[in-house]
Amino acid sequence: MLYMLFNSSQQRVSIPTMIWLLLAFGVMACLLLATTWHMTSSLFGEPRSSALLFFVFCGGIVSATSSVVFYPFVSMYPAISTSALATGESLGAVIAGFLALAQDVGSPEMYFSIGSYFACAAVVFVVSMAAFGYLRTHGRPAPELSNERAWLLDPTQSYTCQEDWHVVRVIGKPLACQFALACFSFAVVPSVLPIVGSKYMHSGVVLKWASVLGMLCDPLARFLTTFYHARRVGLLTLLALATGLCMAIQASSRVPLWSHTSNGGIVVVLLHCTYMSLAGYTQTCLYQVLQEMNVENVKVAYQWSGFVTQMGALSGTVVTFGLVAFTNVFSTA
Repeated sequence: MLYMLFNSSQQRVSIPTMIWLLLAFGVMACLLLATTWHMTSSLFGEPRSSALLFFVFCGGIVSATSSVVFYPFVSMYPAISTSALATGESLGAVIAGFLALAQDVGSPEMYFSIGSYFACAAVVFVVSMAAFGYLRTHGRPAPELSNERAWLLDPTQSYTCQEDWHVVRVIGKPLACQFALACFSFAVVPSVLPIVGSKYMHSGVVLKWASVLGMLCDPLARFLTTFYHARRVGLLTLLALATGLCMAIQASSRVPLWSHTSNGGIVVVLLHCTYMSLAGYTQTCLYQVLQEMNVENVKVAYQWSGFVTQMGALSGTVVTFGLVAFTNVFSTA
């Protein structure tokens, strides 16, 4: 939100420079997490993991800002580059997930230290910096791109678009789809998955496989947009939301469907994989649809789409937290 308020038109920092700053900030946050995660300080009379909380918050800043910086940058390249960025983002989560599996979270034995985990995250950021450096050195946008997109490559340029609100009105429907999907992808589904999983037999196994397979479905679905991207994103959004809503209904039920059968957890796995596939594919297609729309400034369209995604995630988190913390809608088994 602060970036959109103070630098949405690159009046202070250009997009390439901002990307360098974000990646460097991410490396710093991960390295500091690796060395200080165990440090505590006294707050309200109790020891708190203040260093861990602070530097995780710094990592959250990088994550939240990336969507309003990376996608506008990639808008000057062909649509296949949007698929590559979305797939790469999702693969980053896959790496974190495999590290968690290797650690066997929840077991009494640790296979590598917490500091090593954060050091691996720092390596991912370093690889990202190297890839971005290569792109800046060797990558060039398609020759048919307009000057409006090409100026993003020049870090000395600072332009102000007077048509921002006009662009927002034109792309209102895709933005609404992004907002709804973000609410479910970053808030509702991650919150209800452990709740609904706990209501089935072999709950630990159900949750593990739902998480692992869903984590794999997401990048595969995004990669699929490299070869084929749908334009009926409204219908796909409704299908994804319907799947997420089914998960929420199952989580709110005291006796979910087939929860008393030994293989009933397959329902949770299938629902989660279906949602992750539909949501990942649709979210990536939405960016490509923006690039094909009759919009004067594609960069602004991508930027607002990233911003709406973050606001959707925030709104969904607030609502879901309220339902879980202050009501009995999602009562555990």
